[in-house]
Amino acid sequence: MLFGLVVTRVESADQGIRLADGGTDWGRVEVFHDGVWGSVCNTNNDYYVARVVCNQLGMSSFYRLQTVDFPKGTSKIWLHVHACNYGTLSINNCTHHGWGQHNCTHDNDIGVLCVYKNCRPGSKIANGNITSSSSGYGSTGRVVCDPGYRPNRNLTDGGVRCLRNGELEAIQCEPFVAHTDNLNPGVRLTGGRPNWGLVEVFHDGKWGTVCNKLMNLNFADVLCRQLGMHNGGFLATDNFGKGNGTIWLDGILCTGTELSIMNCSHKGWGSHTCVHSQDVGVMCNARDCDASPTVFNGKLSYYSTSYGSHARVICDTGYRVYQNLTAGRVRCMPHGEWETVQCEKNVALGQTMNNSG
Repeated sequence: MLFGLVVTRVESADQGIRLADGGTDWGRVEVFHDGVWGSVCNTNNDYYVARVVCNQLGMSSFYRLQTVDFPKGTSKIWLHVHACNYGTLSINNCTHHGWGQHNCTHDNDIGVLCVYKNCRPGSKIANGNITSSSSGYGSTGRVVCDPGYRPNRNLTDGGVRCLRNGELEAIQCEPFVAHTDNLNPGVRLTGGRPNWGLVEVFHDGKWGTVCNKLMNLNFADVLCRQLGMHNGGFLATDNFGKGNGTIWLDGILCTGTELSIMNCSHKGWGSHTCVHSQDVGVMCNARDCDASPTVFNGKLSYYSTSYGSHARVICDTGYRVYQNLTAGRVRCMPHGEWETVQCEKNVALGQTMNNSG
């Protein structure tokens, strides 16, 4: 039971709310009560508050804005929201302390960014591409910059918003100085190959691991660019060896524009609530591998996307792919060559053919 909290019901869930001091789809959340507009505060970072606000405004997916990304209110604080449920139709229906009852300051004001549904597919931009996908939460995009470039900072930390006119927001790729200068101190991938493995960082005279909690793909992109490669992805936990020493970083969040993962926000060096089963592993992509190499008793079928070059080995009849880490797919290595793959005799097929004869 939550003492001092009340739940207020309203008849109309689409009135009495607005986004102030921002754009049509983002800003500070304000509600109308007793003839006055006032802000809404939340001190526990409840995830569903932004969902409820954006749904109430007739929009789709949502982000809680950082406090530095929108102006704070200067007048009334109407609601101190404690929690919203998944199916709540209006911010007024969330659990709160009562109209005008709060223990907040305007530093706790809530700001949100909402996303419109059904944007057109992603497109080529100068020095990069925008990849897009649609789901029940609407259209989303992600900028993938060419080697030597990184996303210029935008409001949604590297994500690309679907705007009211049905177009993905404009975003730019800028030269990545750390890449051209080949600066990658204090970071390495271990227990694998040059482009994949356990992520380790160097601090206070020793190497340690990074915990994977709260991470998104911006981390992999920043790390891979820092190591002089292209965008990357996360390895499944059973595809790389775990660390056994210090865990240096936890709760690390990157915007996608940092020059180093050390510049991403985190809990502090050595401050964590993790175990080594939560260590993060990354595989980085080289952008363009060379022409298909010779594969004895087979060939490579390959293609390129905005994430880099990809290939799959196709063995001749009577042969099969010799086991490799990526289950038959062939990786583009950092030096611009495909990884070595082999086709071996398919013994089981030979036995079947002999038995049928």
